Order: sequence, then structure tokens, then C-alpha cells
Amino acid sequence: LMKKEKDERQKAKDEILAGLRKFGEECKGPYFFFDEFSIVDISLSPWFVGGRLQVLEHYRDFTVPKTPDYAKFHDWKEAVGNRRSFN
Repeated sequence: LMKKEKDERQKAKDEILAGLRKFGEECKGPYFFFDEFSIVDISLSPWFVGGRLQVLEHYRDFTVPKTPDYAKFHDWKEAVGNRRSFN
């Protein structure tokens, strides 16, 4: 999303959102692997729970829609964000 041209930024947004939809399809429970907090959750959480997503929201008007397509992503984000290690 660092691209200067609006159409290039939109393409990047679309690619991120497509990846998050796929992530949601593969997510098996509150965490990526059912109830087990794993390396997948640890690796992705700084990007989506730790504040980097908020930077994109602020500077690039990028949000993950609150629609059924992204419901599992939002559930995962909430579950990871509610872990004591993120509070």
C-alpha cells in the first residue's frame, strides 16, 4: 500500500483482502489451528492485532469489511487480541 498511484494502492488492497478471505477459509477455530495458539497466530498477529492494521486504516483508509466474508478473520483477531500476552 506504499504505491503512490491510487489504482496501484487499490490493487494492493484487493490482494490483501483476498488473502484475508483465504485465511478465514483456512482458520479452524478461534485460532488458526482450532483452540491451539500456534506459530501461525504468532507470526500474523503483529500485522493485524498489534497495531499495523490501524496504521493502514489511518494513512491509507484501509479497513477489513465487517461482512460474512471476513467474519472468521475478525473472530481470530478478537481471540488473539484477548490473549493476556496482547493486553
